[in-house]
Amino acid sequence: MALARRVMMWILIVITIGIGLILIIVMMGRYRFNQMVQAEITSLMDNAQTVDGVFSSENINHLPEPVQRYLTRNIPEGYPLIDTVYLQQDGLMRQSPEADWSPFVAEQYFTTNPPAFIWIADMHMMPMLSVTARDKYTNGHGEMLISLQSTVPIANGQGTNYDTGAFIRYMAEMMWLPTAMLHDYIQWETVDDETAIAIAQVAEQNVRVTFHFNEQGDIDYIESHDRHMGDEANATPWYGYCSDYQTFYGVRIPTSVEVGWQPETGYYAWWRGNITDIEFNNISTS
Repeated sequence: MALARRVMMWILIVITIGIGLILIIVMMGRYRFNQMVQAEITSLMDNAQTVDGVFSSENINHLPEPVQRYLTRNIPEGYPLIDTVYLQQDGLMRQSPEADWSPFVAEQYFTTNPPAFIWIADMHMMPMLSVTARDKYTNGHGEMLISLQSTVPIANGQGTNYDTGAFIRYMAEMMWLPTAMLHDYIQWETVDDETAIAIAQVAEQNVRVTFHFNEQGDIDYIESHDRHMGDEANATPWYGYCSDYQTFYGVRIPTSVEVGWQPETGYYAWWRGNITDIEFNNISTS
């Protein structure tokens, strides 16, 4: 009996030490991840160029009619042009049509000149297990980094597909930084009274993103046929559906968005998010 107790005691000691080592590794991984992201955010904001001027309905006559209506509906006359944005989100994500939805919380930083963003999210797969994701578009390049507990790498997507995909994401998310639609690197093409295409070229990316507006003049949904699902060779139709418009600091934006793909097997949503807070210009990274 005494031997059995001693063996059990040593087993418990070994288990305790093992758990402690795992916790230390996770904490160190989280610290390194946070340091990396903070350095990226600081660099992003340091590279931001001030966008002088204010919004004026008199200066948008060259844009398609539905874009003009959208901007005048949602931006106050005389509002300072947006150069940086910080927002917070929560919502649900999944990796495939068969997968369960997992809750996430996220924050995102944007600059409009140059066009760039960094998105950081924590997704809770199950109790005590989380996946950390960082998606970014900076200096004309995109990168998606996914890790378990901020420590064990699961994916690190880079290359042409990710560059294009991240830039398309930025273009679609101009709905949250609407004066970005006025930048010179974007050319607008009229389709009809409720549809316009944003054509943009930055670095090696040349993309087209279609904006569909409803009868009230708001963005109803956005689509692109230039995005790739990961490393797949062929592009897959991609959609973002907008709803629940609310006003923050005078600017009216959609706060609920569903994002989905439409492969040959049919449409499926993979991301449903809500804006919980947003700030425009003079963003602090501390």
